This record gives sequence, C-alpha cells and structure tokens, in this order.
Amino acid sequence: MDKPDPPVVGRVTHCSVELFWDQERKHTELNLGPEQRIKYCVQEEEGNSRRYHNVYCGYSKTCVLDGLKESTQHRYRVQIILPNLSTPWSSTAEVTTLSFPCSGGELHRAVLNWDVEKVKTILDNYEGLVDVPDRMGCSPLMVASQKGYTSIVDTLLDHGADVSFSNSSGKDSMMMTCFTGHVNIASTLKEHGASVHVKDQGGSNALHWAVDGGVVAAVEWLLVNGAKVDELDVAEWTPLMRVATLDGKAEVAKVLLCGGANPNTHDKQGRSVLMAAALSGRLDLVQLLVEFGADTEERNIHGNTALDFAKSFGRQEVISYLQSVQPPPQEKQPYTVPGINYL
Repeated sequence: MDKPDPPVVGRVTHCSVELFWDQERKHTELNLGPEQRIKYCVQEEEGNSRRYHNVYCGYSKTCVLDGLKESTQHRYRVQIILPNLSTPWSSTAEVTTLSFPCSGGELHRAVLNWDVEKVKTILDNYEGLVDVPDRMGCSPLMVASQKGYTSIVDTLLDHGADVSFSNSSGKDSMMMTCFTGHVNIASTLKEHGASVHVKDQGGSNALHWAVDGGVVAAVEWLLVNGAKVDELDVAEWTPLMRVATLDGKAEVAKVLLCGGANPNTHDKQGRSVLMAAALSGRLDLVQLLVEFGADTEERNIHGNTALDFAKSFGRQEVISYLQSVQPPPQEKQPYTVPGINYL
C-alpha cells in the first residue's frame, strides 16, 4: 500500500499547531465500504533524533496540538490504520511555532524585513495585531507605507489595517508614504479610504509632508487628488512657504505654483514667501516666484522688502537680481493741499 500524504499545516500560534489530513483518495483506492471508517495515527519527531511518539490516534481528519514551545520547529507524520493492515508512514510536515506576540514585535520585524509570508502567517493567527504600534507609535501599515513595501501594505490592508491610524504626533500612513514619494501606495491607501486632508498636530497634511520630502511625483499626485495647494499649518505656512523656508526644491515650488499656489502668502510674522526665499539666498526660487507674480516691493510690518532680507545676510546673487527687477524710483512730487491754487 502506498504511503499517505503528509499532514497539512493549518493555524499556527506561539503554542499550538493545527493539522489536517484528508485521505479520501486512499479510502477510494482501498475499495472500502462507506460503513468502514479509516483510523489515523499522527506522530511527532522528538527533536532531530528520528524517534517519534504518538500525538493523536483516532478517526478525525484534524487535530490541534496545544502546549507547544514557542519559536520551535516541529515535524509530524501520519499513518492510515485499517482493521487488518496499516500504511507506511507519510513523509514529515515541518512547522515552526510563532514567537509570543505580546508586543507585536514579531510582526514589526517581519514588516521591516519585507517578509510577506511571515506577516500573513502572524495575521492569519493573530488578527488583533494588525494595528499594534511600535515604540515610536507607528502601526505596521505606517511603517510599510513609508518604506514603500507594496506587498506588505496589500497584505496588511487585506487583514483590515486601519488607514486612518496615527501616532501621537498625528502622522498617518498617507503622510508618511507621501513624504517618501511612494505614489502607488498613496493610491492604494486612498482606495481604502485614506484622506489627503487630515492634519497632524503641527497642522501639516500629506501635501506639506510631500513638499518636505521633495518628491515631485507625490506633490503632483496630491494636487490631482484634491489636496488644497495653499493649506496652512499652525505656523500659517503654505506648502510653498515651506519650500522657501526649509530650503526645498525649486521643481516642487514650480509644481505648486502651476497648481495655483499664491506666491504672495505670509506667515504669522508677516513675512512673504519671496522674503523667505531671499533670506535663504535661493536665487532659483526668487526668480521663479517673481516670474509667477511675487511682489518685490511688498514690505513686512517693519518696513523691510525681500531685497532688505537678502541684504541682511549678504545674499549677493539675490541682491543683484532683485535690484535688476526693481521698478525705477519715482520722482517725488511736492505736497499740495487740494483746492488751493499755488500759481
């Protein structure tokens, strides 16, 4: 008689293993009547000794073995027992119990290692871990989104990961993937209900974070998908102001300006975007802003223009450029009182 197929491994936890064995094909080959039941015996190997001991014997086609040691490899084989004979033992099926998941650390390690099968195995057995945060308060989905691990993101979403989960600073998966520029993941998150309008504790939304990350494709995707181009954070910085203040990319600024960003917005101190760019010495940004209509003559509450800001830090290239685009000084007219003829 041929040996049966090895047991099939089902649900695995840190302390249990579920095994299946369906030998209907063998039942048919033996030409047994429906009243004749097949008995099965399952054995486990003792370490690597090649010695086995029985862990189940009966008529069921499945069993759950409890009380196992975590993170341990186990090997199982099955035999069919008939009234007058028994089959050879099957080949062994190998399975390793999981680590104890009290902190979700095993899941986060699997995410960081881009181990899709391990993530699936853990979540198939411990659904409640899908949103467990790491020490930084980030969910597995947030970590995978930032890393750009598309297959991990898909697996987590398939297991019910919360796209709106955020850490203590209010950052969510959409913000993190837009910061690193993974547009494909941003699209997937949006399809699962993630918003591009949510703000963190600093008032920054996904567009602010995409601007900080400097990936043009992410900025373009957000604008196409409804992000407000002049949304303010708590410092009353628009995304364009962040480019000018945080030494961002001129390419990102151009996308924002082409998307309708106002080049003459101000922060809480009354500083304009052009003033911030002049102060940073960013000639490329200054030229771009002027091209899109930034007011070179505007003054802040202290009476300073963008040119004054450039002069305060000796930004010579910016100074030369702004001086070249300044309108010629107007001849001062004598003050006159309306209605009086001075001739």
